[in-house]
Amino acid sequence: MKAILLALSLAQPLPLSPAPPELSQLKWLIGDWSCRIQFHDPERSIVSRWTYALDLDGYCLTLTTQQLGGAPGRAIAHIVWDASAKTFVQLRVDKRSWMVLTRRSLDADHWDWIGTRTSQEGQRPVLIHDTRKSDREFTFRNERDGRNTEEATCTRL
Repeated sequence: MKAILLALSLAQPLPLSPAPPELSQLKWLIGDWSCRIQFHDPERSIVSRWTYALDLDGYCLTLTTQQLGGAPGRAIAHIVWDASAKTFVQLRVDKRSWMVLTRRSLDADHWDWIGTRTSQEGQRPVLIHDTRKSDREFTFRNERDGRNTEEATCTRL
């Protein structure tokens, strides 16, 4: 038994593979953003602060959002690179739902995410169109069940 414990204590940890270089495509997002979001059905708008940061030694881009004013709202998303599928994968969670999305395009300025949204209402398809306008601005539009449910403009703080 001592020999096994000694062997385990002398064992070298496996070297980590380097962080996926594909995440560097999204580095321009790192930092704080102010997002004006217009929801449809029912019509309403909010302002939210979005913060992107590299996490897990560069293996993950993490997004945290915080609604400003009105009822508090918060969400968290993690974006990783799936090397076997050669695509980005995103898990987005808030108190009402969660989504698992894959990025359909690798265009640096247009990102189409497709996946499912799961909530108390069940599971539904979702499509998110993001467009990089500049290093200081991007827009997005969400579709659920073929309907435009929200759109936003985000500007760097």
